[in-house]
Amino acid sequence: MVPWQVIVTGIPAPEQRGAFTAVNTALQQLAGGLAALVSGHIVTIGADGKLEHFPWVDNVLIGTTLTVCVLLALLKRKPPQ
Repeated sequence: MVPWQVIVTGIPAPEQRGAFTAVNTALQQLAGGLAALVSGHIVTIGADGKLEHFPWVDNVLIGTTLTVCVLLALLKRKPPQ
């Protein structure tokens, strides 16, 4: 989270940083809730009482992490306007 915050705080102009940070925090909370909702629908409890499909949550996490890495690389490559 620390590298992400360093990158993100450099995006808005200084006079817009407070509003940007508030929106960013709200989106982070929304994403956390959505992740819990999706994980809750993926993972099920089998007839034997064990959790099933848990590796799928790992796959989703790996996919979203790789997607974020690509998006951050594109963001860093884009010249400031």
